[in-house]
Amino acid sequence: MSFEKDGYLSPEIEPFRQYVRGHDPSKQWFELADDLNRLSLELLQKHETPLADRQRFTYSGLFVRAHQSFQAALILIERGMIGDARAVLRSAAESTIALYAVANDPEFVDKIIGDERHNQRKMATITLDNPEYRALCSAQEIEQMKATIAYIDRMKADPNAKIKVERIIWEQIARRQCPDLYILIYRSLSWDGTHVSANSLTRYFNYDANGRATSLKVAPEIADVPEALLFACNSILWTLNTYEVLYPTDGLASKLQNLMARFKTLSGT
Repeated sequence: MSFEKDGYLSPEIEPFRQYVRGHDPSKQWFELADDLNRLSLELLQKHETPLADRQRFTYSGLFVRAHQSFQAALILIERGMIGDARAVLRSAAESTIALYAVANDPEFVDKIIGDERHNQRKMATITLDNPEYRALCSAQEIEQMKATIAYIDRMKADPNAKIKVERIIWEQIARRQCPDLYILIYRSLSWDGTHVSANSLTRYFNYDANGRATSLKVAPEIADVPEALLFACNSILWTLNTYEVLYPTDGLASKLQNLMARFKTLSGT
């Protein structure tokens, strides 16, 4: 299996992975990322999720989601798949915004439920209103979607309902809870990761000395590995900083201070 034939699924990607993990400047970034990953797993191994506590139950799921996205990004980065890594990190950043909101406001769980109801109704309506989509559904599924729409409409019409059926606008949440995370990580990764943009396309071409595109680039990226690791480490540090709000842990603050100091040294901040 060669890279020319099988691309990133080829075993030939392994020497690249070993190289970026074993040589600076990315070597020190990977060492920091690995330590952040181990600290996250250490917390999760001791973590208790009270099922009757909606705030802590929701926080726990969000923490696992953010940490798993961090790990996924590291797997992509060490294989030179930087654009995809940045897209995954943007998902991690959204999870972290939600972590801040849930940790600081137990009632934010209701907003997450209301957002889910909003999306359920939207998808059911789209399916029922499109004859081609509707034809793919069984009679039972159609009735279930109708019942879902009716149930959510009753919720929306109830002025005393605790849960408001409405979409969460993450920008608004982030600007209240963690504005620096939103500007420095979420927005940047949206522009050059999640969304199609002229900027995000530049990494998929080779260029001559005059900056003109000469050919498609179908190969691992190496130049942007350290920057991608900077975003990954920064993102998980934000995630870990929320943990003590709901789960005070002996020694965690000092560990985070040491890891943050290493981050600042590597990033030059």
